[in-house]
Amino acid sequence: MIYAFDLDSTLTKKETLPFIAQNMGNAAAYCNICEETANLPYSDALNKRLAVFAAYPPKKIAEILNSVPVFAGLQNFIIENRDNSFIITSNLDIYIKKLRDKFCCKVFSSTIKNGKIQIIDKEKIVKKLQQKDKVCFTGDGENDANALKIADFSVAASYAKKANELAVKAAKFEAFTENDALMYLKSLPK
Repeated sequence: MIYAFDLDSTLTKKETLPFIAQNMGNAAAYCNICEETANLPYSDALNKRLAVFAAYPPKKIAEILNSVPVFAGLQNFIIENRDNSFIITSNLDIYIKKLRDKFCCKVFSSTIKNGKIQIIDKEKIVKKLQQKDKVCFTGDGENDANALKIADFSVAASYAKKANELAVKAAKFEAFTENDALMYLKSLPK
């Protein structure tokens, strides 16, 4: 069994981009961008939201994200299953360097190439992982819905905040607490 996880509000107790904005003192600007991009396709909206942080050193952002609270039970589960656990996140690799080290597993994340953000396709990553074994994907967002739908097992994470409606519909199980998610994960065939 392969365990794959979204990062924001699945492994972290808060959404990371608003957490960065709050800690960098530009929460209002970030909220304005979120309102302006609410009806855009996910990748377009994410690109505009990430642009808010372009002037800040990535090392400083990585330091901030290192302090975001995480779900300790899920963190321990991933560490115990590190050889078959993966994080699949739209976050930029340069921002999550320190945070990902807390989980001791492989991470698939968005990158910057030739000055352009390359947003990861979670569905493609799940399909790639399914070539090795059955996959359980855990996520909470609209951008997780396709990966949740195609995974062999899937969890809509409604414990940090209510999971997006599309994610809930796509998942095979909805977890309302971290313990719900852990019980489900531990019940899966090895």
